[in-house]
Amino acid sequence: MEPLRILVVASEAPVARTLKALLRAHQVIVDGADAAVATARDHDVDVVVCCGRFPAGDASRLLAELRLAQPRAERIMLIERESFAAVAAGVNEGEVWHVAPVPWPSNDVLQAVVAEAGAVARAAPALAPDHAGAQEQAWARNQVGVLVVEDDPTLQQRLREQLQARYQVRFANSAERAIHAIEQYETGVLFVEVDSRQGDLGGWLQAIKAHQPQILAIAACTRPDPVRAMALVNEARVFRLLARPLDLRVCEQAIGSALERYLQIKRSPDALPRHALGAVAGSQPVLQLPSATLLARIRALPARLARQAAVH
Repeated sequence: MEPLRILVVASEAPVARTLKALLRAHQVIVDGADAAVATARDHDVDVVVCCGRFPAGDASRLLAELRLAQPRAERIMLIERESFAAVAAGVNEGEVWHVAPVPWPSNDVLQAVVAEAGAVARAAPALAPDHAGAQEQAWARNQVGVLVVEDDPTLQQRLREQLQARYQVRFANSAERAIHAIEQYETGVLFVEVDSRQGDLGGWLQAIKAHQPQILAIAACTRPDPVRAMALVNEARVFRLLARPLDLRVCEQAIGSALERYLQIKRSPDALPRHALGAVAGSQPVLQLPSATLLARIRALPARLARQAAVH
């Protein structure tokens, strides 16, 4: 592969120098936060590596601006102070490809992550922000399911009241019942309470994403563990990451964004690698895959992704 064009934006000069040396096999541009957006656009970069806190705001806000300015580039966020909120902001605002702490656990892994992100950026078409028309949105809401996996009856009812008037929403109180719903209906969005009473569903989400990469996952977490949050991004490719207690309006916004992205993927299946699991997730896996029985059912799920013509 030809050398990638990589933009490194770091608030501390030593980190920037280290990253430039580590990625010296590629064309690396180091720039400050104030010029990063223009640099990413003008140099048509493949990957942005962003680290630190900046005078005008944190890395996630800058990554959100970079996503809009240069949607083709994949974004990697390095976090100096690990927190669930920082990881969630990187996913929800910047739609990052990968999150890692500083110092990162392995030079080899970071190099491999950057290389894979660049390969995806070059091979898969960008899904620039565009809003589906009213008729297409209505079609999606009537035909494409939103599956909520939640075992708290009270929260189920609150979500039902919030969502059922606008979406084709179904509910499951276990991973087994959720698989049954996916077997029967086209599902575009999964809203999953990861900290289930039956155990952590992070590995279940990872397995679903491995075999149904077109499904966009929104993970709600009771336990704000930053390490597990990074694993949900890197190992399960979650689309949005929320913390309990949940703001139902934020939940609905996340579901709306996920459904719109699902429509974009239906229209442009070649872009699917941008939302599929990467080959390189981290130095050591954190999420635990579900039982062999559930894995077998997940592997047998029907393939539903097909090019969807725009609805007129």
